[in-house]
Amino acid sequence: MLPALLLSLTGLVLMYFDRTRLILALRSYFWKPTRAVVTDLENTSFVLDGVGRSGPQVTHFRELTYSFQYHVHGVEHRTQNYCFGGHMDQASANYHVGDETILYVDPRHPEQAVVRRGIMPSQLIAPGLVLAGAIVFILGRS
Repeated sequence: MLPALLLSLTGLVLMYFDRTRLILALRSYFWKPTRAVVTDLENTSFVLDGVGRSGPQVTHFRELTYSFQYHVHGVEHRTQNYCFGGHMDQASANYHVGDETILYVDPRHPEQAVVRRGIMPSQLIAPGLVLAGAIVFILGRS
C-alpha cells in the first residue's frame, strides 16, 4: 500500500510542477506549421560527476541551443523552443546555422512556437509513475 502511494504521489507532484509545459505540449498539436531558419547555435553541453560500477566517473551531456527565426503575418519572431520535453528529448536536434525547418506556431500567440510539437517521451515519466502506483495498489489488494 505504501509503495503504491509513494509512486502515485511522486508522479502527481512531478506532473504538477511540469503542468505548464504539459499544457503547451498538448495545445501544440493544433498549432500551425510555418517555415523557420536557424539563426544561431550555442553549445550548452555540460558534465556531471558521478559514481559508476568502477568508481568515480564524469558523464558528458551534449546539448545545443538553437535560435529559430520565423515570420507570422509579416512580423518577425524568434524562439529557442525546440520541444516542451527535457534534455533527452532535445538531444536529437541537429541543425546548422542557415538551415531551414518547419516549426509550429500558436495562432493566438505567434511569439510562441516550437519545432517538435506534442508530448515528448520524458513527459510520460510522471504519468507512468501514477499508473505504476495504481497497478501496485490493485495488485496488492488481490
